Amino acid sequence: MTIAPASRPESRRRHERVAADRPVTVRAPSGIRVKARLVDISLGGVAIRFEAPADPGTRLELRFLLPVARNRLKELEVRGVVRHRRVQRDGFVMGLEFEDADVTLQNTIRRYISFRRSL
Repeated sequence: MTIAPASRPESRRRHERVAADRPVTVRAPSGIRVKARLVDISLGGVAIRFEAPADPGTRLELRFLLPVARNRLKELEVRGVVRHRRVQRDGFVMGLEFEDADVTLQNTIRRYISFRRSL
């Protein structure tokens, strides 16, 4: 049996993902804050590299800085829901969907994408 391309998560993405190797602080539902790394970002969510897994459906709060121009960083605080996770040698990569991607967040991500393309 073969898996049709439409059933793979990356083929269902609605938004372009852009690499974003940035530190991120993750706040778990218990209130504990831990450090992780952004892997990529899109208008719909992020992927983060984390030492410990969170179950799909878990709500996490993230805080990180994105460069939006030379020498200009924008701090973002967002809430997301873990949609999937995969094991890698250096921990877990988890895909989170933003819960509240308002216009300000989307505009900041667009500026980040434009900045990355200009490099």
